[in-house]
Amino acid sequence: MEETTRDLHDGKKAVLIKIHDTIQIACKHTLWESKCLVKAIAALKMLERRQIESTLYLGTGRDESGKMIAHAWLRNGTYYITGAEGMERFTVVGKFAKYIGN
Repeated sequence: MEETTRDLHDGKKAVLIKIHDTIQIACKHTLWESKCLVKAIAALKMLERRQIESTLYLGTGRDESGKMIAHAWLRNGTYYITGAEGMERFTVVGKFAKYIGN
């Protein structure tokens, strides 16, 4: 249940945007449906490879019919790489900080 810092380093923002865009494009071409958790983990691994820390969030909520649903999103600094859409509807049940160099 740890989080990485919310400080955003301007030099990394271009990399974060590129990873976000790459994940969105790649998911349109997979043979399977790439949902939020798949996107978040793929982005986490891409950041890890580039020695950039991140925080993976898991949340739960309810849809319009009252059925329980889940969502995952990934953050570095103040920038959400994946899953930002709709994350405010979910209660965080898990936070996983990926520190680099520790």
